[in-house]
Amino acid sequence: MHEENASTPCQGDQDMPIMVSVGGKRLELRIDITVMLELRKLSPPIDIRQLVTEDGTGGLYADMRRNPEIAVDIAFHGTQHNPDAITDPTEFARGLAGDALGELTNKVIEGVIRFIPDRQTRSAHQAIVDKVRAIESRMLRDATDQIGTIEVEKAVEEALATLEASSRARSTGGSTSSAGSSDSIHEDRTP
Repeated sequence: MHEENASTPCQGDQDMPIMVSVGGKRLELRIDITVMLELRKLSPPIDIRQLVTEDGTGGLYADMRRNPEIAVDIAFHGTQHNPDAITDPTEFARGLAGDALGELTNKVIEGVIRFIPDRQTRSAHQAIVDKVRAIESRMLRDATDQIGTIEVEKAVEEALATLEASSRARSTGGSTSSAGSSDSIHEDRTP
């Protein structure tokens, strides 16, 4: 029989509340059957039953990465049980951008994983999400490292020199291209 790894977050903290910060308020995020039913009524409906596909490229996790408003909708419905809940969806969403939206999305994913009734399935989903996050992190790190190797500054300097030469030629009545058209800068840049 499969036993859940003790380090998996969904085992030890199952009873700990998930707190989110929205509009200066700390609210408990709770995803349960009532929230699932409310999400199904939305247009388009949100189905939280499949967080990830086996290959990690589909499901709710991927949908939320592409469309962060899905995480906002889930969090909005998942915080309505709070006595001081923000009841207007637009007001709820207004303060969420950048890091706050990323944090909220992570909390929603945690809440959806906790909602999965079977411990083995929770563990499997958590492992897939962890693997996808590690891959995303590595891709971002690699992309950041590669930016340093691109000669962006040289390309900008060359473009500025071309613009300056063109501007000088226009002011003296000359041309920088053999055709003499005013579109020569753009034509030179077309692959």
